[in-house]
Amino acid sequence: MEIKSLSLVETGRGFVSSNTLAKLSDVLGVAPAELFSGEDITNRYDDIQNALELIKNDYDKLNTVWVVLKSLI
Repeated sequence: MEIKSLSLVETGRGFVSSNTLAKLSDVLGVAPAELFSGEDITNRYDDIQNALELIKNDYDKLNTVWVVLKSLI
């Protein structure tokens, strides 16, 4: 996801496809609805660490996570 696109979504001036929403929520380890709830997800370190532990032996999933993270950084 391009940073400009993410910025538009964050400010309510753009939208994501359902596929992108599903990928984002999967990578973040939250239900898609949580992305709209206003819940603070900044303290999700343990959840992220646990999710990575679950997929650490699955190259395809790790690669997908890397691609998404790389596009956000």
